[in-house]
Amino acid sequence: MKRFNSILLVGAPEGDPTPELAQAVALAHQHQAHLTILDVITTNPIGTLYPEAARAEVIDALVSRHWSRWEAAIAPYRASTPITIEIRVGVRFIEVIRAVLAQQHDLVIKTAEAPDWMQRLFGSDDMHLLRKCPCPVWILSPWLRQPAPILVAAVDVSLAADDPEPTGLNRQIVQLASTLAQQHGWELHLLHVVEIDDNPFWPHIPSLPQALSSDQLFGLHQQRVSDLVSAVNGLRMRQGEPAITPVIHLPVGSARQTLPQCLRELDAQLIVMGTVARTGLPGFIIGNTAESILEQLACSVLAVKPPGFVSPVQPAHLP
Repeated sequence: MKRFNSILLVGAPEGDPTPELAQAVALAHQHQAHLTILDVITTNPIGTLYPEAARAEVIDALVSRHWSRWEAAIAPYRASTPITIEIRVGVRFIEVIRAVLAQQHDLVIKTAEAPDWMQRLFGSDDMHLLRKCPCPVWILSPWLRQPAPILVAAVDVSLAADDPEPTGLNRQIVQLASTLAQQHGWELHLLHVVEIDDNPFWPHIPSLPQALSSDQLFGLHQQRVSDLVSAVNGLRMRQGEPAITPVIHLPVGSARQTLPQCLRELDAQLIVMGTVARTGLPGFIIGNTAESILEQLACSVLAVKPPGFVSPVQPAHLP
C-alpha cells in the first residue's frame, strides 16, 4: 500500500481554511503522516505599496497575522494530529517546491486558485506545481468540497509507450488510486482513452504487425490494461493487500476531448493521472494534451510524477 509520510498543505492566502485543512488532517490521520501547513506571503504587492524602509516591518506584521490565523485553525486538531506551521516570504510555487526538496514531503495538497473569466480551474501557481513539483500534487476543486464515491485512475498504455518510464508511471497511478479508494471506500474506475484513427506511432513500432485492424489494435490496448491491473494486484498481494477490481473504461477517441467527457459522465470527484510528456527535457512534464485536459476539469486532480523526475527549481541556498 502506498503511504504518505509527510504531507504539505499549501495554505490559501485568504478565505476560510477549514475545508482544505479538514481534508488534509483526515488524510494525514489515515496515513499516520506528519502534516505541515505552508503559508507563503508574496512580496510583489508589498514592494509596490510600501517604501523600502517599512517593508521589513510590514512583512513581520503579516507573518504574525498569518501565524495567528493558522494557530486558530489547527487548534481543534492539535491533540490528534502532529501539525507544523511554516510561514515563508517569496514566490508561492517556488517556496512550495523548495519546502518539498528540503523536508522531503511526499504529497502537496492545495486548493485550486479561483477560476478566471475563461472558467479554467487551475491558476498559474497550480500549473507551475503540476509541472515542476517533484512529489505528487493534489489540487482540490473549490466547487466540490464533499467526497464523492467515484475515483478515476487515468492511465496511458498506448502502443507507443514501450519504454519503462510510462509503465512505471502507470503502476504508480493505479497503486496510489487503489490505496485512496480502499481507505475512503470510494469506487475505483480505471480509464484509458484508446486513440486509434489518428495514432501516428503504432505503424512504426517494429514489434507490431503492420496490417492490424482497428479491432486488433483495440484488443492490444485492452490487453495492456489487463496486464497493468494484474501487475498491480501482484504487488498488492505480495504486500498483504487485497486485489483490486476496478471498473474499466476504454473509450475510443481523442484523449483531450474524451477524457474530460468521461469524467463528467461519471461525476467523478477525483482523478489520479500522470502529467509526463515524452520530451526528454528536465522539469517539462506537461504536454499540450495534458494541459488541455486539465483546463477542462471541474473535479479534484492528483498528479503523479514519473520515476526519476527532477524538478528544475533549485533548493534554497543555506547561509
